[in-house]
Amino acid sequence: CCYEIQSSMAVATESVGHVVNHYGIEAPKQILWKGWEPGGEYTKQLVIKNSNVKTQKLQFQVPTTRYFTTLYPKVVTLSAGTTFTLPVTFRPLEKNIYEDQIQFKSKDYSFNIPVKAVLIEPVLIAPKSQNFGMCAVNDVRESTFELKNTSELMTAFQWDITGPFTLEPTSGILEPKTSCVIHATFHPKEAQCYHATAICKYGPDYTKTRIVKFEGIGKYPHIVVSSPSGSSYVSKENETIVNFGDVPVGTKLEKWIELRNLSPVTAPYHIMQPSKEDDIEIYYTCNKVGGVIPPDGIEKIQLVYYPKTVKERNIDYFSISAISSTTKAIVIKCEGNAIGSRIDIDHSMIGFGSTAIGQEVTRIITLSNLSKVPGYYQFDIDDSNSIFKFSKTCGQLQANHSETIKIIFKPTLTISYYRKVFLIIHNQEPRAIELFGSGFTEQERPAVIQAKHVQRFRKLEERGLTIFPPEFLSEMLKDNKLELDDQGTIMVKEAEAFEPYLRPYIPLTTQEEYFDLADNIEKMISPHVSLDLQHVNFGSCPNIKSFEQRSITIANHTRGKIYCCWITNIQNIFSITPEIATIQPLKSASFMVTFKPNSPNQFYQAELECFAGYKSMREYRLVTDHTVMPPWCLTVTLSGHTFRSTVDSYLPRYKFDTLELIFPTVSTNEETFRTLLLSNAGSNPVDYEFLEDNLGPTTIIPRKGLLHKEYQILSLKMKPDGSKIYKSTINCKFNESEKHIQTLKLVCTAEVPRIHLDNDAALYFKPTGLETTSIRNYAIKNVTKLPLRFQWRIHSSDQSIVEVEPSNGIIYPNEVQNHRWTFTPKDEVKYMMKVYLKAHFDKDSDLPRDQMQKSSFLLRVIGEGSRGDIEAEPAEFSFGNIVVGSTTSQTITLSNSSKCNLMYQLSVEQSISGPYDHNYPSNDDIILKLDKMEGVIPARSMLNLTASVRPKQRFEYKLYIRYKLSTPAPDGSHHAIECSDPILCQMTVTGIYPTIKVVDARCSSVSNISKVGLWKLFNLDSFNMTMSSDPSPAETMYSVVTRHSTRRRPPVNTKAVVDFNFGSAPVNSPPCTAYLMLKNTGPVATD
Repeated sequence: CCYEIQSSMAVATESVGHVVNHYGIEAPKQILWKGWEPGGEYTKQLVIKNSNVKTQKLQFQVPTTRYFTTLYPKVVTLSAGTTFTLPVTFRPLEKNIYEDQIQFKSKDYSFNIPVKAVLIEPVLIAPKSQNFGMCAVNDVRESTFELKNTSELMTAFQWDITGPFTLEPTSGILEPKTSCVIHATFHPKEAQCYHATAICKYGPDYTKTRIVKFEGIGKYPHIVVSSPSGSSYVSKENETIVNFGDVPVGTKLEKWIELRNLSPVTAPYHIMQPSKEDDIEIYYTCNKVGGVIPPDGIEKIQLVYYPKTVKERNIDYFSISAISSTTKAIVIKCEGNAIGSRIDIDHSMIGFGSTAIGQEVTRIITLSNLSKVPGYYQFDIDDSNSIFKFSKTCGQLQANHSETIKIIFKPTLTISYYRKVFLIIHNQEPRAIELFGSGFTEQERPAVIQAKHVQRFRKLEERGLTIFPPEFLSEMLKDNKLELDDQGTIMVKEAEAFEPYLRPYIPLTTQEEYFDLADNIEKMISPHVSLDLQHVNFGSCPNIKSFEQRSITIANHTRGKIYCCWITNIQNIFSITPEIATIQPLKSASFMVTFKPNSPNQFYQAELECFAGYKSMREYRLVTDHTVMPPWCLTVTLSGHTFRSTVDSYLPRYKFDTLELIFPTVSTNEETFRTLLLSNAGSNPVDYEFLEDNLGPTTIIPRKGLLHKEYQILSLKMKPDGSKIYKSTINCKFNESEKHIQTLKLVCTAEVPRIHLDNDAALYFKPTGLETTSIRNYAIKNVTKLPLRFQWRIHSSDQSIVEVEPSNGIIYPNEVQNHRWTFTPKDEVKYMMKVYLKAHFDKDSDLPRDQMQKSSFLLRVIGEGSRGDIEAEPAEFSFGNIVVGSTTSQTITLSNSSKCNLMYQLSVEQSISGPYDHNYPSNDDIILKLDKMEGVIPARSMLNLTASVRPKQRFEYKLYIRYKLSTPAPDGSHHAIECSDPILCQMTVTGIYPTIKVVDARCSSVSNISKVGLWKLFNLDSFNMTMSSDPSPAETMYSVVTRHSTRRRPPVNTKAVVDFNFGSAPVNSPPCTAYLMLKNTGPVATD
């Protein structure tokens, strides 16, 4: 029966790409079911098409299994271009894979179409491998790859990996036809090659796997320090020294270093500054704390030096280390000197001679700045009301420049004048100039002061005679109770008569004298004449029609009558009465100071001079040349203002060069000084006053003043109590207003000598052989802020056992020094020695020993002497017979069974015996070669040596290996130590040549030559003797190696020639064949 053919079908079960042509019949490649469940029924349409031009008749067969069903078999007639649709039904019963086929037949051909039902499985795709390349140890290298889900199922996955590799995320769920990015990291812990396998588990119960192989190489980075082009830094061992040189205080200097990564991996590094953990001032800073240097790359590091205290040598360290590098950290040692200006005066004593009243005398001094730093200077004098006028009292002197200052002397009274004027220099110790002269009229003429009188007065002051008036000293000279020295200065002849009156003399520096003159409470030297007040503040006087008065007192501490003359010329604003007075010995006089302002809302300040001298000095006839004494100059500063207390003054405009003052570090109970620059940033005068409430141990000169000029250099002194870091604040009030108070921080450190000894003050040496030397470096650190002079003290009984270099020297603040210690034990005992490190401040080196502030530090040196020796295994052996010119080797084991390392030196001796041995020296051409002639054998260790012998003659050799133990010498060489039994090993060698001998001879010929005849014809006795003798030198030139050389060479004829005589025979007779039996008579094979 036939079925009706449909010319077109709307159902298509396979895409065009899966259609195949069977003999002109187009049919799908297969019928496939996916995503089915057991118990269901699933139908698909099988469509075939006739692409031939002729009608085709086909018959199909149904699938053989019961899971696939279709229509009953029949004949299908397909016209050209027509199709036929066959429904196929799939009924599964369980989860399994089902396969069958439908067969189509015609009379000429047949073909099959597979029918298949498959299970849907999850499928994940990942790359087969990931190569991270090289990575620095403990660094991280990252990589990413894609994990794809190509199935139609939602799939969960989980990664399993070991080693230095990690994956993120380690687990997750992928939707069908999606992907996710996996981040892989490589974090090696050691320098080696790493291989790992990552297993991705997925599917039901994670039964399916996908494998990805990971590879990576861990490598240690290597960083070195180099200097940029144009810079030169000193490098020694693992330390690089960066010298900043001299740097002005308050300025910054930058230097650069380069970090070079010489490894093929990135080099992460970090920078540490150990001094930040200590309680010390930081002068050096670094712009980075770490980073990463690319392979073969360069990283520039900036170092900045910012000194804050003058005349200090600042040292600090930076430690640069590559992360997990096996090499030591690179130490950067920074050195620098903090300097200030260096201003000097060409003359320190200036005399104006005797000048008529009302006339002027001018002198010139020159200030020179000898440094590379600009400097500020100021003469501590208010010359507006002084006898001595300066053309310029303050200014800034540029580096390496000079400036001329004019000083005018114009006397107003007929007295002698003398004043020591201090030159205050910012960040430098003050200087002083002594000004002296006399004023006269036709009626009055005082004694003329010269430079020699000033110098003699200093000597008299040292001898305590300046408290006596000139007339008294003249009488004592006449009574021979005083006498003159070689310089014409008076000296005591009878000390008992003057001892109750003399005062001890204390020498002062210019700095100390400046502060001593300004301090009325704690004076270091008892003055001859003193003022009870050096500053008189009238406060607010708003009524300009009235005046204010204060009383001051001058006391005479000498044994003579003195005069006091005040110099006043300030437009009657400040006046004093009386202007001239006489004070009896050990008495005092009061003076009235009047303040009468002439303008409202204004600040006033003036300095008054008072010249006090012995009464007899006013008449030159009453003194001699040996008793002339200059007067004393007393100054008082007067201040006041006309602002009302309820009205604020104008806004002060000022500027300090710093708000944090760091004083130079000193030892305990010592004074420290520094300067502060106060600038007037406006056009109006600025009144300032440092409040006494919180000054504490700080002294400021001047504590109160009126700033008319551009700036004022303030001098500060502090005396810290005890060994500690003293921190405080001081307040400065401006323009008498509580609203304008500036707070400044003060930092001062008092130190005692302190040195940090490494390793808890213990130095350990490993067991050392007797009379040998062990060397160790031991670090000490100066933890103070002052240079220390140190000296190691070793007991006399231990000086032959331990030595240190250097034994003394200077260690600067924060500096670490490595000292080289050597230990040479004499006996087989354990040593425990006490070594003391004595230290004192370098600035105290000139003081007497009892005045030095010293500290002592104990170092325990522990070591052990051990008796060590080396042995050889085997100690005796024979190389046997060796062909001359060939080489044989033997391994010798050197063993050190002691507890100490042994440094050895080997030597070889030989003796020969045999024929012709008298022609060859025993030690000529040593045939034994050792691969290691010297070295070190660690304690309880063994060392293998290779001994190679190459005999050069047929002799019997006896070889001796001798040894010496050695120890390093201070110059770097090695000093040998003789041993009791220096022979370490004995060897014997026999040099031979191959030998052969003819023992039998026969001839096979018709002649039947006898054996005896053949022996004589062939001269076999001579042949045997020749073969048993040594070859000539010409014969030994051509060895087995060179005898096949292709180079042309001259023929060599040996001296030993042996004739083989075969006799005579008729022509064309049978050949005569001789047979020789050779015997190897030597112990070696013969070619």
